Amino acid sequence: MNSIHPENLDKGTNIERLSSPHLTFLFPYKEVSGVPVLFSTLANHLSAQGIKVTIIDFADGYMAQRTKDNPAIERRVFETGKPFPIGPDTLLIMQSILPYAMRPELNIDPATPVIFWHLFPYNLVNVLLPLPGVRHLQFKYKKAYKFVMRRLLPAKKKESSNVLGDDGQEGRADLLR
Repeated sequence: MNSIHPENLDKGTNIERLSSPHLTFLFPYKEVSGVPVLFSTLANHLSAQGIKVTIIDFADGYMAQRTKDNPAIERRVFETGKPFPIGPDTLLIMQSILPYAMRPELNIDPATPVIFWHLFPYNLVNVLLPLPGVRHLQFKYKKAYKFVMRRLLPAKKKESSNVLGDDGQEGRADLLR
């Protein structure tokens, strides 16, 4: 896989050189989870706005299933073990991932602009400490997890309601300045 070098990030030309918006969502995954739900929802919405959208998923992946009825979305089938090139003509959007954990099949052109989207801040433990036993603690010990999160989340819930507003529609402008 070609690596993305930091010295290429400050050139400021990768995104500007795209002649028209073209977004590619990469998340080959077969089960229902937050990332493919969000990416497929965005893909459907943005394509309806006339933006060129591509998804990269398994043929039977969740994003592929959720977007199958949308002819405006280009689908590229990802196959385990087969090299998968991604050219510089798109803005690639993928979930944040440690470099060593990226799929070895990916061959991302160094000129391709990439957004690593960290979607779930409470999964950061799983990223920093990627041990199989830690990854699923919240499912194994549901009651303990709920207890801990009830103690940790009230402050985050209050912060979110201040930004989003109590009705979830419009937040306080002073927090967004």
